[in-house]
Amino acid sequence: MPVPAKFGAQVDRLPERIYSPEVDMGTDRGLFVEDPAAIPVYEGRMVEAFDHRAKRYVSGRGRSAQWDELRFGTPSKQISPQWHIPESSIPDKLRGRWQRYRIGFCDVGGVTNARFFMAALIPPGVVCGHSVPTIEFSEPVAELIPFWLGVANAFCMDFIVRKKGANHITKTILDSLPLPRRYSGSAADKAIAARSLLLSATGPEMREFWLTTAPLLGLDPSKDAPVEEIGKRHELRSEVDVLEHIPIAWHRCL
Repeated sequence: MPVPAKFGAQVDRLPERIYSPEVDMGTDRGLFVEDPAAIPVYEGRMVEAFDHRAKRYVSGRGRSAQWDELRFGTPSKQISPQWHIPESSIPDKLRGRWQRYRIGFCDVGGVTNARFFMAALIPPGVVCGHSVPTIEFSEPVAELIPFWLGVANAFCMDFIVRKKGANHITKTILDSLPLPRRYSGSAADKAIAARSLLLSATGPEMREFWLTTAPLLGLDPSKDAPVEEIGKRHELRSEVDVLEHIPIAWHRCL
């Protein structure tokens, strides 16, 4: 019987997960401006499970900063950051990364929060601070992104992460989690990915990803649409939680 690889190890024929804290909110502070015409900078509180527009910056700085919750279905639901960064100041290390769709997660866990681990689809045209590390995959399999988000945001994954006993979801902790590195196309994988896409691809900035990925998951962009109605979102999230408990071949998580 083959010996399973350690979580996070590079495995032949499986996509590599490319992890990056994009800019540091402390050491890169000199790059930030308040010009809304510049590139938005994401902070941790802007990201919740399946939601890249969770909160809107209002006023203040640091721990005294005021942020308002942005509810789905309201006109104010849009990317509303505290800081921006001129395109000319974006670090070379990001290259085209900031111009692609990718996964982002809030690395600050809270044991009193409804969910400890919260990840969302991040659109092109934004840069993420260090409290929202981002993930890409070495192979451009569009379905893998919503599938990964569905698994990451499921109740059972949240239960596992809480057992790690840390306030931050570090790369070491991330590597210890049974997160997928491939999309098999099985009925269960497809069901999770489709519901995750309906939850994640909200807002005009996600339209290209939606139009490209929806048909791959059995959704019709001319009839179906990303879901903003709160009751329906609760229903979809509950279905993802149930689907993730269905026995799925663990080799997908190598």
